[in-house]
Amino acid sequence: MSFHHRVFKLSALSLALFSHLSFASTDSELNLDFLQGMSAIPSVLKSGSDFPAGQYYVDVIVNQENVGKARLSITPQEESANALCLSPEWLKAAGVPVRLEGYASTLNAAGQCYVLSRNPYTRVDFSYGSQSLVFSIPQSFLVGKTDPSRWDYGVPAARLKYSANASQTSGQSTSAYANADLMVNLGRWVLASNMSASRYADGSGEFTARDITLSTAISQVQGDLLLGKSQTRSALFSDFGFYGAALRSNSNMLPWEARGYAPLITGVANSTSRVTISQNGYAVYSKVVPPGPYQLDDVRSVGNGDLVVTVEDASGHKTTTVYPVTTLPTLLRPGEVEYNVAVGRKSSNYKLKKPFADGENGMFWMGSVGYGFDSTTLNAASILHGKYQAGGVSVTQALGGFGAVSAGMNLSQAKYDNGDNKRGHSVSAKYAKSFSDSSDLQLLAYRYQSKGYVEFADF
Repeated sequence: MSFHHRVFKLSALSLALFSHLSFASTDSELNLDFLQGMSAIPSVLKSGSDFPAGQYYVDVIVNQENVGKARLSITPQEESANALCLSPEWLKAAGVPVRLEGYASTLNAAGQCYVLSRNPYTRVDFSYGSQSLVFSIPQSFLVGKTDPSRWDYGVPAARLKYSANASQTSGQSTSAYANADLMVNLGRWVLASNMSASRYADGSGEFTARDITLSTAISQVQGDLLLGKSQTRSALFSDFGFYGAALRSNSNMLPWEARGYAPLITGVANSTSRVTISQNGYAVYSKVVPPGPYQLDDVRSVGNGDLVVTVEDASGHKTTTVYPVTTLPTLLRPGEVEYNVAVGRKSSNYKLKKPFADGENGMFWMGSVGYGFDSTTLNAASILHGKYQAGGVSVTQALGGFGAVSAGMNLSQAKYDNGDNKRGHSVSAKYAKSFSDSSDLQLLAYRYQSKGYVEFADF
């Protein structure tokens, strides 16, 4: 009997204490007079404060992935506004890979900082207990490229590939051939060459080189600067050898999954969802995206055939979208740029003793650029020389289920030393259509060249 009485008294005491705390005003402050050395109430103990003012060293978590640690200073203004205003410098130093152009509407002009949580698809949560700052950012607002500041130029090294052979006839005459492919990496510069040496049966010989270049990577333009003997690159003109300098894009500076053509996959996730992309019955891509718009620009290069995109949300509901894909060599990903600028003197001769053939004099300039839009790629190129000028444009269009088509046109004007002048044009068209997952059909590959059209490689 006394045992039950004690239990009842304890329960009544607990209920009274709970009632006192429950009916206390939310604006009342905790009395800390019983604590020694504390004259002010810490912000974290005040009710309704998601971002208590103070200095913290927090774990930074973006879409459930820990990206590092950072010092976080929360001001009284942020505490009263119940939202953080983060500067671009802080976001970069903390490793938050966010594209701030997508948050232009959240910019606080006075403080030059961004209140990311104003975006309806973005959450920024601070946990005092775990000392962490947790971001939920839509995938389309994340930076997907590798940070160039983390690149390096490798270690000093050299590589030599070579081959050689010799033969002797019954008449005791001997011929020999040797080829060497050399590459030397020193600092930020790379020396590369492909050279050959030949000795003929009559005792004569020659030394030739296809390429001898000194190059360096330039991350700011995602390209390489080349000096020496090299070959031009253009989607519109025939390639030719030259001595000089070139600045050209380098796809190796892109993540491997972003090289080559693939369509841009976009959508809006209602909740945390898994996006799976399949082609020919095989899964080629899978990624979990947070709620909000997503933009998948890191799908690896695909060939012809339908891409089946399946989105499975948190409840298990699946939606499927089909993207018919037919590719052409000139198709670029949306936003991808290919460029090549070269200046120098044309050389059609591999011999080092006589690098220039008769008539190959004067400097030339060549520039070409290609840009990928959503489903369209534009290419343009030009060659300028004292006695030769040419220009060209082409358009490549992905037609979805109807395939892909490209069309281009070049114009040229050439003036020869004997007084002849030639003007002409060249027109080309290609059409490709994939009729099944296992077969490709090139329906049309057409090229017309007028009598007066001359390629600079043949000039």
